[in-house]
Amino acid sequence: MTEAEFADQARRFLVELRGPEVPVVQLDDDLANDAGLDSLQLIALLEFVERLRGAELEEIPELGKLTLRNLYWALLRSPASGPNLPYESLSDREEL
Repeated sequence: MTEAEFADQARRFLVELRGPEVPVVQLDDDLANDAGLDSLQLIALLEFVERLRGAELEEIPELGKLTLRNLYWALLRSPASGPNLPYESLSDREEL
């Protein structure tokens, strides 16, 4: 999965989570400060990345450095199965 593919999937997830009226998150936006994600939204996004990865994240970038780009690099530090799962919309999930 390329960085652009990850960013597209993460942005679609965030639109579904937050609504289409929220500005698009850029790769280097701090997700808490610049993008304004609250703690529950950050947890949901981390869970989304872990589903893509197929395993828990080994390292989570610290607040202030939590960007889509840094999450992409955390995704690449993946188990042998690799990050290859397609985007799963919230409506396809039973719980958040």
